[in-house]
Amino acid sequence: MRLKAAMQQIHSDMDATYGKRRMLSELKEMGFTVGLEKVRRWMKRLSLVAKRPKQHRYPSGGAASVIAPNKLNRQFNPEQLNTYWSGDITYIRTQQGWLYLAIIMDLCSRRVISWALRL
Repeated sequence: MRLKAAMQQIHSDMDATYGKRRMLSELKEMGFTVGLEKVRRWMKRLSLVAKRPKQHRYPSGGAASVIAPNKLNRQFNPEQLNTYWSGDITYIRTQQGWLYLAIIMDLCSRRVISWALRL
């Protein structure tokens, strides 16, 4: 009865997001000595189903994307400074979450013109 009540409490406290593995670790922290298979069976008996995250979809907007004209034609070595700039974005995983780094670079001097970081 204690195990049943604890599992239902964990399920409701965690907004039904815990599956059998995380449920097992929570129960072990509470002092229960159970295995993964027992947790799976009891979750099935109690109809405790973990929510799955929805697949991310980018909005289509209905209209086709416009492709920018190819002005460089793969000639990435301009003769003059500040004629062509290039930019890129990268994602860095940290303990606080994803860190986004955006960089703008001058193609002639290969120097970073500007950069920005956001969490």
